[in-house]
This record gives sequence, structure tokens and C-alpha cells, in this order.
Amino acid sequence: MVVRLSSKRVDLSRNAAWEKNSHGTACEGKVALITGSAIGIGLAIVERTAREGAIMIVSDIDEARGQATATSTAGRFIRHT
Repeated sequence: MVVRLSSKRVDLSRNAAWEKNSHGTACEGKVALITGSAIGIGLAIVERTAREGAIMIVSDIDEARGQATATSTAGRFIRHT
């Protein structure tokens, strides 16, 4: 699975992508838009990316769960249609 973080491409199949950078975290200051992020793998990606310092934009067709995910990660929710 590949997630697009601003202009930086992160391949989640390799742990090297999550190494700390000079700012302290791998995603610090980046904006991450994750679709299908209310449950399962998408949710896990949102949680990990948020812990790494990214500003989260959460998108899903399930509005209630998507909003809950965004709230728990201090992100924004966009309903995916």
C-alpha cells in the first residue's frame, strides 16, 4: 500500500519509510489524505501517520466512523462519495 504525503511518497511495506528525520518524525509537518480510513488497514494507517506528526485529512463513505477517526487524530473529515 502506498500513501501520498504532500510531495513525499511513502511505501508502507518498508519500515525504513518511518525512520526519524531531522525534525524528529517521519511525517512531521506533512498533510496526509487517507481514503477508506474509518476501519481496518485505512484506520491503522491514519493512526500511525498521525503519531508520526502528519496533519490528517480522513475520507470515508461511513460518515460516523470517519468523523470519529478524524476526531481521535485531531484531523479533518471529508465524506467520500
